[in-house]
Amino acid sequence: MFSKRQPPPPPPTAGPVLDFGLVDWRVLGLCFGTHLIVSCVLKLLLARRQINGDDVSFVIAFNTVAIVYAVYCTNIGMSAWFGGEAAALNVNAQTRLYGESEGMQKICVATAAYELYNTVACLVSRNPQYRATENIIHHIVTWFLSLFASYPFLNYYGLFFMGVATFSSIPLVLVEWAAALEWSLLADVSRPIFAVLFITIRTLYWPIVSYGFWCDSLDALLSDDPAAAHSVPAYAVFLVANIGLTALQFLWTATIAKEISKALSGGEKKRI
Repeated sequence: MFSKRQPPPPPPTAGPVLDFGLVDWRVLGLCFGTHLIVSCVLKLLLARRQINGDDVSFVIAFNTVAIVYAVYCTNIGMSAWFGGEAAALNVNAQTRLYGESEGMQKICVATAAYELYNTVACLVSRNPQYRATENIIHHIVTWFLSLFASYPFLNYYGLFFMGVATFSSIPLVLVEWAAALEWSLLADVSRPIFAVLFITIRTLYWPIVSYGFWCDSLDALLSDDPAAAHSVPAYAVFLVANIGLTALQFLWTATIAKEISKALSGGEKKRI
């Protein structure tokens, strides 16, 4: 998967920045606008009931925005990772760390808007799962990391972490939809698909890609050429974030394993 490693040459001349310009207010408005429209329409069409403290209209609207984002990023990430764009960047440490990906730029524009919306929506939600500290931190950290994309920095690895890995979120959203609409068949089909995709992509594949990211990063940081790493703080942010996000994948894997164990033992079904 990774070519032979060698100390990377100096990065591009432009300096690293947190590019808040990646937050496209039109995309952000589209997220909130879609949520508002879907929620208002469903309030008129559906009986008033709640799921874990939230109105069913809020849950469906929230997950409508989520699935649009997930499908968009998955499509770009999968196409790039397996369709040639990522392979063109997978030449050496230099290209993996500093090569520019048009697909990743698009993903980060979408992520910079969506994760702001996602954070706000989870904070106003009354659902303890949505408001969980680890979820809020995950959204904020992902938003923050997306703002480094225009440098470009780590576009190659971002295609996996923000693109391919998002694939597992699609069936999870379908589970949430099924619970809100009381479609038990959709939930029964989506749960095992989510579990398989999550374990395959996030439990097994994620650490492999993370290992490559750490090797390339340490190559740059420990290089005899002080210019090989454009910014020690920038690397530190991403390395620390990778530790935290990887830990979350294993935390969520443990939760999934418990639910699978309950299902196999005939215990009470819970939403994954």
